[in-house]
Amino acid sequence: LECSTCHSFSEWSSISFSHDGHVKCETCHQPPENHFPGACTNCHSPTTWTAISFDHEGFSDCLSCHTADLGHYEGLCSSCHNTTDWQMIEFDHTNYTDCLSCHETPAGHWPGQCSDCHSTADWLDITFDHTTYTNCKACHARPAGHPRGQCSNCHTTDTWLTATPTPTVLLPATPVVQEERYVRPELPSDEEPDLRSTPVPDGDVPTVRETPEP
Repeated sequence: LECSTCHSFSEWSSISFSHDGHVKCETCHQPPENHFPGACTNCHSPTTWTAISFDHEGFSDCLSCHTADLGHYEGLCSSCHNTTDWQMIEFDHTNYTDCLSCHETPAGHWPGQCSDCHSTADWLDITFDHTTYTNCKACHARPAGHPRGQCSNCHTTDTWLTATPTPTVLLPATPVVQEERYVRPELPSDEEPDLRSTPVPDGDVPTVRETPEP
């Protein structure tokens, strides 16, 4: 084609081309790398190139054109997505019991099967049958600062927030050691003790003999 078919002498960067009658874009344009191999007109319009519209009717194998995200579910896109609203995800979980075959367990989560607690109707509605389960600490972590011991000693799985009162442990009383005090015996009222000094009798006062040193 002549340059003047698209460009003008007054402003070279202003490109205008009438695509009327032109249906094979590859005659002039090169498709991007790893692009859909079909005709450009299947998705694009020469009026607004960025407005992409494709009629997916009759197409069920999305992976024939689209590349799945890294780590994405390996099944067909149409099993969860629809072409009307790609962000609207719906999946029929009937007869699917092994959640871990598609979903990853969150970090630090209970390692068991998701369906043991969750349901696909309402994922946040968590119900678990604790029958025959007595060791709560095998699944649940003790809260920080919580008393040690088995949860079932105080709580029940029916009403976890209504705790059974914790029995008070009575420690044995410490014996009190009393000091021994001398108690003066009671005397008859007519025999009051004479608290005065005992008089020294008349006569010679006995002396203490000193023992000579050896």
